[in-house]
Amino acid sequence: SDLRTFSGDFTQQLTSATGRAGKTLAGQFVLAKGGKFRWQVEKPYEQLLLADGKQLLIYDADLKQLSKRSMDSALSATPLALLLGQSEVENQFHLSPLPDRDGLAWLAAEPKTADAAVSQLQFGFAQGVLMAMSWSDNFGQKSLLKLSNTSKNSTLAEGVFRFTPPPGTDIVQ
Repeated sequence: SDLRTFSGDFTQQLTSATGRAGKTLAGQFVLAKGGKFRWQVEKPYEQLLLADGKQLLIYDADLKQLSKRSMDSALSATPLALLLGQSEVENQFHLSPLPDRDGLAWLAAEPKTADAAVSQLQFGFAQGVLMAMSWSDNFGQKSLLKLSNTSKNSTLAEGVFRFTPPPGTDIVQ
């Protein structure tokens, strides 16, 4: 509840429903109260997800394509909605403690609705700071997100939640 901003680096390991290791994504993130975030994937490809609290932008550098969407209930029962403070945790999830592992204190969050975008959501904390998350999506794909070099409630650079697409970018509404 006291979190205004949260930023750092991330790696995200994807695993298929059959257990086969998939891509590992890496980059930086910035989150802020009011539904604002910047999720910059740098490896293995460049992609930007950006939200200013009203609109979600997804920019694919390889395709030179920018998709614009209204932020709505699509984020309501997702890990991102919880981090942004857009969703009341107790209204969307059943919470229960898990045994400590990998040097982290873990918490399980099971969606209360059957049509949630994720299941088996878990949060790993070190000294009260979020350092890892894991979840499964509706297709059985699993994600393990690890955070590093994190900073809470720091001053953000001007314009961090704005994006001007390069010339020649296709824009999809």
